[in-house]
Formats: sequence, structure tokens, C-alpha cells
Amino acid sequence: MSFFDLVIGNIISLLQATTLNILMVAIFLKWRFLWDKKHIGRMIFIIMSIILFESIIGTIFYQTGVFHWKYNIGKNITGYMLCTGTMLILRQLYRKTLQNCWMAAILLFMIDSLTNELIESVSPNMFFHLDVLSERIAYMVYLYGLYPAIELLVIFLLNKTNVGKLVRHWIDYADLHLKSVLFLSFYPALTTGILALLNLGDKIGNRASLIILIMLFSFYIFYTYMWREELQQQKLNVQQISLHQQRAYIENLENLQKEMRRFRHDYKNMMSGMYFQAKEGNFKAIQDFIQDMTDEFDSQVGKQIQVLTQLCNIHMPEVKGLLLSKLETMEREQIHCELEVLYPFHSASIKATDLCRCLGILIDNAIEEVKGKDNPEIHIMVSSQKGHTTFRIKNILYSKVDFHKIWQEGFSTKGADRGIGLTNYKRILERYENISSLTTIHEGYFIQELKIQD
Repeated sequence: MSFFDLVIGNIISLLQATTLNILMVAIFLKWRFLWDKKHIGRMIFIIMSIILFESIIGTIFYQTGVFHWKYNIGKNITGYMLCTGTMLILRQLYRKTLQNCWMAAILLFMIDSLTNELIESVSPNMFFHLDVLSERIAYMVYLYGLYPAIELLVIFLLNKTNVGKLVRHWIDYADLHLKSVLFLSFYPALTTGILALLNLGDKIGNRASLIILIMLFSFYIFYTYMWREELQQQKLNVQQISLHQQRAYIENLENLQKEMRRFRHDYKNMMSGMYFQAKEGNFKAIQDFIQDMTDEFDSQVGKQIQVLTQLCNIHMPEVKGLLLSKLETMEREQIHCELEVLYPFHSASIKATDLCRCLGILIDNAIEEVKGKDNPEIHIMVSSQKGHTTFRIKNILYSKVDFHKIWQEGFSTKGADRGIGLTNYKRILERYENISSLTTIHEGYFIQELKIQD
């Protein structure tokens, strides 16, 4: 076959493999497309360029004998090249991080190798003579019908077990486990390397299939262990947050009790004064007295009760702990904060660590803006209803804001070595397709809004 014929054949095969990979990602990882209608032409061009590049390189490797290099080095290079291409295609389609897309690409490679070994174990001597029309047709049926069907069956069976849940967890949270990403990345090299060391060469039989299955089982045990370790760490973190909340509640209740005792003492004195005003029939003075007493109660006790009441509507320990910590900071800085939780908030479809980082950045920026100013004021609103949760942080604006520069790393109106918060905030949001943010200025207030679709 000519070079051009081989390239065309590789393009067809890669298009079929890409389509199958997209289908498997939808079934197994439950990723959804992020279509950008304005740039769909650019997206298709990039994907087709990747496929064309891989097809040409694959043809060159085939004609120059790279696949027959010693110790399966050529096959390793090809395997990692295909995984890289798959990673870039997934990145274009789903807008996930490169790290997550790389893990998904390696996973697809593992499933493909498992499917191939299962078929070779059943029919180790299966060969097709493409010069014969009937065998060429049989090969096409196998390549574009039987093989994808078996691969989808493997995906379906894995998805029905705990493996599917485990894999989705590790791919979605890959940024927290660099070691596990590196470990998984060695799979193609380890597989072909072990086969080469055992002098199996290109012979694929029961021994090779057994090695593949042992390696896959080893990966499964490793990630199961790591997952359980993380779950234990998460439980420990929740316990620590709960202890912090309990300490904060106890301190608030103690302060509330002290304020109530002070108010009780003042209340007796105020009632004595009101008694003499009533005796003289001075109703205007009585009204003013009651108003002053109500305002005094609100300033001493009412605000603390209101904050505790609002916090009771937050049932996500990590977020409640964060808000308690920020409220304590604002109290030390003598910043007035109005917290409003409109409906009970239980959870959101975002990692707790990412949500806390985002909220922490927004609240810290608001604190930095109003700290040390006259009548500093911050409003925090949480609303969870109708399939989405909204967080809104609003503060009085004392400085000019350049919306074109605030997202640039290193830019800050607060001095040097600052300006990384909003950059990190933006990077976190780019990982999620169900989150939108809004930054605006309204009536002298700087408003940051974070909306999460459930």
C-alpha cells in the first residue's frame, strides 16, 4: 500500500476510535460536551489536525519499522502518542484540565488493551488475509462492529461495579493526587516492558493476558487503597471542622450570655426610668425610651442571635466552618457583616475544598477593600433553591476597579506580591461546566456572585 493509502486508513481508524472514546467517556465518566457555537469550526479543525498528525506519524513509524524496535520501545512511543492525542481531543470537547484528560486517556488505553487481550485469549490465532475479499469484509465487521461492541460491553460491566464509581472519583479529583497520576501514566510502558522482559515479543496468548489482568488488578487495589485513605482524611477534616464550630458556638453562646446579663442589669435601670415617665404621663418620652431600649438590645444581643440563626441554615460543615472563621476575622477588624441564608443549604455539585477556596478568596478580597475604612460593611448572601445555589459577596467600594486587569496574575491595587487570588479563583471555575460567576459594580458596591447548578 502507498503512503497515502496508509494515511487514509489510519485516519478512518482514528476517527472510529475517537468516536468510540467519546461514547465510552459519556457512559463511563459521565462527562458532557461543552459546545462553543462561536468556535465549533475551530474545535473541529483542531481535532482533525490531531488525527491527521497521528495518522502521518503512525504511517512513518510503520514504514520505517519503529514498531519492531527492541524492548517494544516503538510501541511505547506510539502508545503515548495516541494517549496524548486523545488527551488533547478530550480537552477540546469537555474543557477539563489536561491532568484529568490525561487520566481519562490512559484509562481508555487500559480498557482497549483489556478488550484486545480478552479477544486474543479466545482467538489467539485470529488473522485476516486482506487480499481475499471475504476475509477483508470479515475484518471490517470485526474492526468496526465486533471489537467496539465488546469494548462497550466491558465498559458496561465495569460501570455496573464499584470500579465505575472509583474511576470517576479519581479522574474528577486528579488534581489532588499527583502521585497517582504519575503511577497511572506508567501503565503503557510497564505493560509492554514486562512483556518484552519475558521475551514474549509479539506473541499474545494466555500468559500475556494474565499479565495484563494482574496489572489492572494491581492498579485497582492501589486506587482503592488511596480512595479509602482519602475518605478517612475527609472524615478527619470534617471532625476537625465540627470541633472548630463547636468551640465557636460555645464562645458565641458565652458572649451572648454575658451580653444578656449586661442587658438585664441595664434593663432594670431603664424600666425604672420609664416608670417615672409613665407616672408623669410623658408618652413621647416613653416611646423614645422603648426605641432606645430596642436598639440597645439589637446592638448587644440581637445581631449575635441573627448570625447564629443564619448559620443554622448552612448544613455543609466545610462552608459553615469557613464562614465562622471569616466572621471572627471581621469581628476582630471591626467590620460590620450582614449574613443572609435565604434557604437551607446542604451541598453543591463542586468539591468542598474548591468551594471553600472560591468563597475564601471573594470574602478576603472584600475584607481587604473595607478594612480600616470608615463604616466598613460586607454583605454575604447564600440562596439555595430551584436546582441552583447562589453565593453573593457585596462590599462598599473605595477604589477604582479595572475589570480588564483584575483577572491578571500579579495585578493588585493593594501593593506588590498580591493579585493572585482572583486568578486562582478563575482557574478553579474553569474546571467546572456547571458554575458561572458575575462581577459587577452597583450603587457604590462591588459585587461578586457565584452560581452553581445542581
